[in-house]
Amino acid sequence: MMRRPSPLRPHPPAHGRGAELLRRLDDEDRRVVVVSGPPGSGKTTLVAAWARNRSEARRVDLTRRDDTPIALARTILAHLEPGAVEPGAEPVDPDGCGRLVLQALEAVARSGPCCLVLDGADLITAPEAQQLLADLVECGPAGVRWVIATRHRCLPWLIRSHQDGLVATTIRADDLRMSDAEVEARLGYPAPELAGWAIGVQAYADLGPAAGEEALRDYVHGEVMQKVTTELHRVLHAVAIAGSAGPALALHLTANPACGRLLAGFAASTQLATTSAGAVVTLHPVLARHLHDELRAENWSRYGHLKERYAAWLAANGRLDEAVGAYADLELYDAAAAALLDGWQRTVLSGRCDQVLAAVGLIPEHRIIADPRLCLIVAMANLAAGDHVRWRRWSDVARVQGDPGLMVEPGVTLEHALRASRRLTEALLDDVLSPPPPIAGLRGAWLAIDQVATGLDLLRAGRACEAAASFGIAEVSSRASGDQLALVHALAGGALAAAARGLPAAAAAAEEAIATAGGLCVRSRWVVANAHLALAELSSAAGDVRAAHAAAQAVLDVLDTTAAGLEPRARRRAEQLRAACDIGRSRRAVTPTPGLSERERRILRALSGPLTLREIAAELHVSHNTVKTQVSSIFRKLEVHDRATAVAAARSRSLMTG
Repeated sequence: MMRRPSPLRPHPPAHGRGAELLRRLDDEDRRVVVVSGPPGSGKTTLVAAWARNRSEARRVDLTRRDDTPIALARTILAHLEPGAVEPGAEPVDPDGCGRLVLQALEAVARSGPCCLVLDGADLITAPEAQQLLADLVECGPAGVRWVIATRHRCLPWLIRSHQDGLVATTIRADDLRMSDAEVEARLGYPAPELAGWAIGVQAYADLGPAAGEEALRDYVHGEVMQKVTTELHRVLHAVAIAGSAGPALALHLTANPACGRLLAGFAASTQLATTSAGAVVTLHPVLARHLHDELRAENWSRYGHLKERYAAWLAANGRLDEAVGAYADLELYDAAAAALLDGWQRTVLSGRCDQVLAAVGLIPEHRIIADPRLCLIVAMANLAAGDHVRWRRWSDVARVQGDPGLMVEPGVTLEHALRASRRLTEALLDDVLSPPPPIAGLRGAWLAIDQVATGLDLLRAGRACEAAASFGIAEVSSRASGDQLALVHALAGGALAAAARGLPAAAAAAEEAIATAGGLCVRSRWVVANAHLALAELSSAAGDVRAAHAAAQAVLDVLDTTAAGLEPRARRRAEQLRAACDIGRSRRAVTPTPGLSERERRILRALSGPLTLREIAAELHVSHNTVKTQVSSIFRKLEVHDRATAVAAARSRSLMTG
């Protein structure tokens, strides 16, 4: 039977970073180079590949058996050139060890360059053996280089050499980690689950993914988990539930006050865990998967307890889809539904309807249908995503299944919530012939939703002042309740109402709505359509054809991301404005604007300032009637009717210069 090759045997680093590291070893001009990294980081692979291509390199694999001066000296002498040591001169006592090795190094150095590669230097722990290595490095011939591979970043016996400038620690674990692109180039396919772990990539390359995964599990079990304490083992099992954990989550999962110290120590000694800002410890995917599966198979009750604790923490921290997923993994659908009922509103209202829809997809549909409150949640999440067809389906189910007096939240019944959502949907679809009165008794986000619907209905009826008042109430309620969706609706509607009355505040409200919408998920950003429409109306009124065209196109772009049918009035108006802008562009291309005289240009420039017509006349030393005549001529040539529009039109046509 063919023996399976070990995934730990050295291979030349074939990836781009490996070639770069080999060049760095070649170019380093200091006497000592330290390659440090935890087990499995690839340091042995690197130094073996480098030594294999260098005729002057002598590679020495150190073991725990070399942890005495005599054994260490004999191992090093055995790897030097034959004849470097006189026959019968092998070390027999600690005092003669250093002298014999130094003589051998001098003999080798006389014949040419020499480099001694010590792999496993961290295994030399006896003070006498460490002193021997320190003496060799500090007192050895100048022509001898040292490449030292170790688990530790700084070996105690090298501290003085560091201070003397002999040591260059040029390569560490982070340098040895391969990028995703390098992993794919080496394997021929992406393997993000390896996270650039050199020994993992090597195992996959040697054995294939299936056998390589098995070899890595054996390695993790034998070389990592068998060497940690029982207490740390339990902590790692808990953290593996989440994959990564900061201090608060780690303490929540383990209830062990020492868990932070244990995790930090583990991350400092292995490449299978890293520490980032905020003391967040992230386990390597291979290790996390191994621990997760091990705990699930060997101790299901503890696994379920930890998973429940993690799900509760996720829900409390606003990660609703992950919390429901954790409960669903345990088939605790009642707990999943409870988490959804508790957290859906702040998730949807903050513009993350995609999280709620993802969470809903993890709960069996028959369990959702059985609870009218869950049906309402699904309906509102779909409305937030712009899908009024699914909203109608689920709101109908909620109305049929539920008791109208059922409280969906304190002070709001199921009937009132369904009526508010229906009013908003009908307003967005332009299905209301005359604005109905607002629903009494609503508060918070539901009041904001109802007032947005009222404002949209009033806008369509041409009652801009009343619409502005409704949008103002909606803005106050949405800010108080944290409803970002209703806030964007309110600001955008208020901007449109202000633009209809020619008020300058329209632009500021529209810009705030657009900025707020940037924090929503992509599927909810259609709610900003009226803000772009308000800017299009303002630009069109000012004669800025380019800005009006861009804003009208933005309306159509955001509405194209939703299911068909929503905001048809905004779509039609945007298409009209865009078409008018296209016609205006064509006309200007065919019929140039009549030229302005030099006096008219001077008066036009004065009109852009704060001066009255009489003050302009005094400034230009002409009569008031002359200025009035010139202003009338400017208005006629620019086809405008007021001072502000004339200035805007002149700027858009570059008539303010000259």
